[in-house]
Amino acid sequence: MRFFLLLFVVLLGVGAYFLVPGFSRTQEQAYADDAIAVVRMIATTNRMYSLDYHGQWASGPLDNACNSAACGGTGRGTEGPGCNLIACNYLSRQDWDTKKYNFYALDPAGQPSTSNPCGNFQAARAWAACAVRKTAADGDRSAPKYSAGWGYAIADDGGLVASLPAAGAAPVPAPEK
Repeated sequence: MRFFLLLFVVLLGVGAYFLVPGFSRTQEQAYADDAIAVVRMIATTNRMYSLDYHGQWASGPLDNACNSAACGGTGRGTEGPGCNLIACNYLSRQDWDTKKYNFYALDPAGQPSTSNPCGNFQAARAWAACAVRKTAADGDRSAPKYSAGWGYAIADDGGLVASLPAAGAAPVPAPEK
């Protein structure tokens, strides 16, 4: 009887050894898919905002402080220009701080280099929004060890681009088709 119990425990351990990494990859892919959907929404609403405010784009981080910001009459919110997308009701209020990615609205005219907040993207394109994966340094203890530099950006023409991974980082999860 003990032999069968021991055999059962060993088989359970071997099964877990192979299943847990697969579950982690699936979970990380779900986080990436959510980030892509949100960053597309941010880019679309940022384009709408620029049409309503005569070419002025919202630009800056989106976080929980934006949920209580006031929409400025000139299109500038009290918490920062990126918050106008939420404050002026282009985007719904969300719990931004608990998401697995940091989100940014970007001004396509103001991103001529790779020094944007999302990091390692091609400088030749104009970006309307981006998302970057939070890491353990950001307080996300569940972040993969090599997720530094993971991100997605939407160009002002609507094209989606995954960031180039930092040196030593794992590949960025590919967008689901």
